[in-house]
Amino acid sequence: MFLLLTFECFTLFLDTVQTLVKYLIHLGDLYRQGVWESKGLFLYYTEFVTDSLILVATLGHYLHIMILHGVSFTLIDAVLFLNMRSVFNNLRRKISAYYNYRQAITNMQTQYPDATESELEEYNDDCAICRDSMSCAKKLPCGHMFHLYSSSDPLDDDSSPSQPIVSTSIKENLRSG
Repeated sequence: MFLLLTFECFTLFLDTVQTLVKYLIHLGDLYRQGVWESKGLFLYYTEFVTDSLILVATLGHYLHIMILHGVSFTLIDAVLFLNMRSVFNNLRRKISAYYNYRQAITNMQTQYPDATESELEEYNDDCAICRDSMSCAKKLPCGHMFHLYSSSDPLDDDSSPSQPIVSTSIKENLRSG
């Protein structure tokens, strides 16, 4: 019974940890000398791990309720099953998006060449996606350059209305190649 009551505290704890870790990453970026190329990667993994843990805990919570209550085929059981299905599908989508993200990063690492120091200086050190200065970058066939890990947000969500044109062309290239 004690486990049933700790679920909400556990999910709030995970949300708080996610917020604090993201805040610490941003603080680290502010106090860091130069550009932190993999900041987006740390933010992505922080969100992925905490959100996945919350979904797994929610699924466990629903299973615990079902075990305590039993299955009696009432309206409450139907709602519980629908909620469990929804959480399971969200977890499956999150894991699928993670695999797609890893595949896209791997494809970008092999498909696009690294930019040279002279190209970075000529391009004025700005990423075409996140608009931050760059110390290392990948170069697209059109000549634009981008941080490898700054592209994680546009690649993660197809419905983003503020998606840059460059990231759209990256996705099209990766899907066709």
